[in-house]
Amino acid sequence: NRVYTSGDAAFISMVVVALHNGFDAYQTTDPVIVGDVTGDGTLSGQDVSDVARKAVELTQPNIPDLPPGTTLIMPEGPDPLVSIATGYVGNRGETVGVAVEIDDATNLFSVDLTIGYDTDMLGLDASGISVSGGLLDGWSLNVNLMEETGKVRIGVFSAYALTGGSGEIVNLDFEVAENAPAGTTILDVIGDWLNGGGLVMSSTDGDFTVPVGVTIDGTTTGQEGTPVTLSSTVVGEQGTVAYDWNVYKNGSTTPYATSTDSSIEFTPDEDAVYNVTLTVTDGEGNTGTDVHAVLIDNVAPSADANGPYAGYQGSYITLDASGSTDPGNDIVSYLWDLDGDGEYDDASGPVVFFRAVESGIFNVAVKVIDDDGAHGIDSAQVTVSPTIPGDANGSGTVDNDDMKIVAGNWGKSGMTWADGDFNKDGLVNAIDASILAAHFGATISPPETQPIETQPVEPVLPVEPVIADTTPFIGPLPVGGASSARQPIQPADRVREQAMRRTADAFELPEELLVETTCESATAASDAVFADEYGPANEQMGPASRQAAWSNMVARRQSNRRDAEQLGRAELAVDLLMARR
Repeated sequence: NRVYTSGDAAFISMVVVALHNGFDAYQTTDPVIVGDVTGDGTLSGQDVSDVARKAVELTQPNIPDLPPGTTLIMPEGPDPLVSIATGYVGNRGETVGVAVEIDDATNLFSVDLTIGYDTDMLGLDASGISVSGGLLDGWSLNVNLMEETGKVRIGVFSAYALTGGSGEIVNLDFEVAENAPAGTTILDVIGDWLNGGGLVMSSTDGDFTVPVGVTIDGTTTGQEGTPVTLSSTVVGEQGTVAYDWNVYKNGSTTPYATSTDSSIEFTPDEDAVYNVTLTVTDGEGNTGTDVHAVLIDNVAPSADANGPYAGYQGSYITLDASGSTDPGNDIVSYLWDLDGDGEYDDASGPVVFFRAVESGIFNVAVKVIDDDGAHGIDSAQVTVSPTIPGDANGSGTVDNDDMKIVAGNWGKSGMTWADGDFNKDGLVNAIDASILAAHFGATISPPETQPIETQPVEPVLPVEPVIADTTPFIGPLPVGGASSARQPIQPADRVREQAMRRTADAFELPEELLVETTCESATAASDAVFADEYGPANEQMGPASRQAAWSNMVARRQSNRRDAEQLGRAELAVDLLMARR
């Protein structure tokens, strides 16, 4: 056909192995004269090799070039299709195998190809060109790699022709350049020869795409509740890059988080696998995608027992651990240790009650557990003070503030100790006032630290009422024995009347008598009232006896007050204040 091809080498090899004794085109000529390119007087594998090298344009001095202007002889016949598929994709630094295929290999014994490629995007090494595993496995292969022109000449031949088949005839391993620009390049199949021109070859080109290089940078692990930040590296882009981030939790198809910036930050709300996808598009429409998985671990909840707490003996103290937190918001239980035994089996729930059976300083603890079984523990101190009758506000001292509480809730029902109901009958009345007066000025010391155990104790009882004649009264027993006949007038008015009799100048207002003055006339007036109330034997009494007598008298009068409807709470408080005297 007037061109050196691998078909010529194939023909010589057929004679060498005695498949033929000459060449069809030179039937009357000794084949040694035609094929002995080594000049040693015989046909051998060296002649085959030299011709095969010449066919792929490798330097072979013992074989002359064909004269310029030589007219090729193009045979007629079937035209097998030699092609490279489209759609090959490779990232920078990757090696991608590209297959050259034929659709009909009937009677094929030699192939001569030239493949063109873009050296800015792809690299090729002769060692990466092979016929192994394809239709031509075991055939002789010759390669001439011409990188400066971006071409490779390939010659493959065998002394034995194929009987048919289709598939891969050559594989080329292209290496994507590290600095390859994004884009698509043609893999050009330049038609050469099949069987040295004995078969008419048609061809189609393939293509190879190098996407925009994108890499997600950042951690692959994290903890729930802690922000995760991922950034990106982009290479090979042309023009402005657009970013499209999507974070998917545990295989969900709905994004957990998105971003159009070059980086993304998201806060995982639970332990799970978060799959992150980033797709970038450059100004030429080239795209690139990277995926990244972040494994998020569970974090134990943070328990908060609140506190410190304080209360009084016999009460129920509210313990509140609702301030406990969990990054995953998946707390499932609150367990309490209220008796200090180290076992969280005394109560459950975010809010529970501690029964203050005895006074002391106690430690309580709460264990908070999430849905993964992780837990946090916190403790708090509970101070339980002894209860003093009359100490409404729990200050540890029965004082004016407690009297104001009683006065402010006088006559009300549904009351508690803190409202002034010291005998726990639900009412604030004369009985409670008597209890307060009897203990006015009493105080307690801070509780000592006690071992954590709950033991029943005797309840605190109110002062028992004293019954005299037909009208009940309460409070300390009057000095001097049984009471005398009652007077309907209020105690304060009676003291004022007695004081007025003794010296008009010393008393202008009952408040002056009851709160401010300590003059002798006030004492005399009080004694006179006591004598009138309890009999002449009580005219002379000491301060302690006078206080007890007054407390008794005030309490006895509360149910008989003529002006009960008109008397204001402030005036009642004045009456109670007199118990201090």
